[in-house]
Amino acid sequence: MQKTNLLLILLMLSFMGHSCLSKKATNQKAPGDHIENFVFIPEGIAILNDDTIAVNPFRMSRYELSNAEYLEFLNDLKDKGFDAKHKTALPDTTQWINLT
Repeated sequence: MQKTNLLLILLMLSFMGHSCLSKKATNQKAPGDHIENFVFIPEGIAILNDDTIAVNPFRMSRYELSNAEYLEFLNDLKDKGFDAKHKTALPDTTQWINLT
């Protein structure tokens, strides 16, 4: 997976889980851990190629996200006036490869 795609996914997941987080990650459960469709991912680092990136704590769905659900997420960002985040969350279609 390319670096830009991974960062986009982390941004989306961080935005989706941000409202559920009210304290820094610890070994204790975070508020809202009772939400069964999401898991808490603590803060840490990710190493991509030669870059080390700090990752804030976030929640991630236990299940795959459909294209329709991602479109709903994008529309929600736009409707709520998060234009910069909406633009960042759009897929970079210049990275797509034509396999046919």
